[in-house]
Amino acid sequence: MRHFQIQSVLEPLPDRDNRVTLSEQRDALGLLRPRLMWRIGEMERRTHHAALRVLKDGIERCGLGYVQLGEQHTARAWHTLVLPLNHHMGTTRMSTNARQGVVDADCGVHGYGNLFLAGSSVFPTGGRPAADVHDRRPCVTSGERGDGRTALS
Repeated sequence: MRHFQIQSVLEPLPDRDNRVTLSEQRDALGLLRPRLMWRIGEMERRTHHAALRVLKDGIERCGLGYVQLGEQHTARAWHTLVLPLNHHMGTTRMSTNARQGVVDADCGVHGYGNLFLAGSSVFPTGGRPAADVHDRRPCVTSGERGDGRTALS
């Protein structure tokens, strides 16, 4: 009899309290260290449980085996089975003003006319990264901004 363990990778809903900030601790070079504030909540728990039920039903319906969901899948510590992916998409806030975000709608860094961020940190979520890259590409590569200015003006 073979045994397999089921683990989850799921995308949390956007949460304004999930963020990367600077801590008061300093690294070996004297720079402030990053502080990651990240949590998953009730919607992610329900999504995790629904995905497990769909997987269990599909495996058993096709006669591929029997899935036994242990207590760890439904207990308070369910989140320990959710794997971290270590790339925090959406950690660069996009806003129309510098007080609320780092970049504008064209991925231009507030206060710098010719600095753009083109990485996944400006994605609203990780669910459709190829589409997000495509959507952001024209303004970053051409230097054309939605406000009529160019990156060099």
